[in-house]
Amino acid sequence: MGKKVILINKMGCMLCERVLYEITHERKLSCNEYLDTESPKVFNDFIQLFQINRFPVIQIDDGVKFITIHRDDKATIESKPDMEIIFCSTIEEMMEAFDEAFAR
Repeated sequence: MGKKVILINKMGCMLCERVLYEITHERKLSCNEYLDTESPKVFNDFIQLFQINRFPVIQIDDGVKFITIHRDDKATIESKPDMEIIFCSTIEEMMEAFDEAFAR
């Protein structure tokens, strides 16, 4: 199974659109995008489970581990054996973390 990229985005968020563009056009990867307006249940379940409220959020599912890359400094979720949580201060750091995590 190949790696899956998932984006949790808010409609109208310019940073969300930038991350989507960088992943799909610059890196030429496909991804599943969940928008707050199109998938409200998935979006709200994500917020409840991961306690992250700042978007965009990038997730990589490699079949063994779920890697979540986010910018919410108030999130309280921590890494577990099957789940890695990476906090980044900026979109640039998020994309660097994405590239490193995706290359593993």
